Amino acid sequence: MEVDTLPKFAWAARKWSRMLIQAHSLKRLVLIAHQDYGWYKWLEQWQPTRGAIRGKQEDDLRAASRAALQLIPGLTTGLFYAGWNDGGTVTFDAVCQ
Repeated sequence: MEVDTLPKFAWAARKWSRMLIQAHSLKRLVLIAHQDYGWYKWLEQWQPTRGAIRGKQEDDLRAASRAALQLIPGLTTGLFYAGWNDGGTVTFDAVCQ
């Protein structure tokens, strides 16, 4: 299942995102995906993406960035993937746009 198959939710997300970006006069939007993201864990059971979840998350970050730039021209975005190890060390990897 892709977000695009849920147009009602995609429409609402675009509407509220535009409102929040404009209401706060944002110039930069930072989007972060992480290794324990519940949506992707759930999605994995329905799609043959096993082992490729991080790649899917990075693709979705890029799509969200493109959508935000269409909503608000001139906005800049930063994309990151957060991960951690058993010791609790957190790392942030920049995701190329």
